[in-house]
Amino acid sequence: VFPPAAGPRIAAAAAILGPAAGGKTAGRIAFLVRATAAFAPTAGIARIDPGEMPIERFLALLDAYVVPSRAEGLSTALMAAVAAGLPVAGSRVGGIPEVAGEDHAILVPPGDPAALAGAIAALADDDGMRRRFAARAGERAGEFDISRTVEKTIAVYERLLASAGRRLR
Repeated sequence: VFPPAAGPRIAAAAAILGPAAGGKTAGRIAFLVRATAAFAPTAGIARIDPGEMPIERFLALLDAYVVPSRAEGLSTALMAAVAAGLPVAGSRVGGIPEVAGEDHAILVPPGDPAALAGAIAALADDDGMRRRFAARAGERAGEFDISRTVEKTIAVYERLLASAGRRLR
């Protein structure tokens, strides 16, 4: 889970939001958090029903966002974390690098728990890095704003139609 050297620096916690909160994945995460307690005495787990806490309020409680996916499309959860200004530790797979960006994330090979633990420890150890990454994440968030995305998509269709001598509007 975390190398012993990282133990004193990290107060590990996991929060599970959504349908997975009661499933098999939640059990696995709970096991990992309990195992982490050997290195991080304040380890804990919380199961949160989205109806009880808006995602924005939940994200505001976090110091960083960890996305250890082995495969990932364009993660809306990651987009929300970036929009909330959270620094990211995650896998270099799928849409994660596009959303997280190299300027406010530590990206590691998928399926490499030691590298991921190192990325988490680096974020835990360096307040300045977390603040810089958080500021850059907030700046980048506008790139994935739904209104901007819709406008860019409409512009693509308008260009394509114009090249065929037609109009969208």
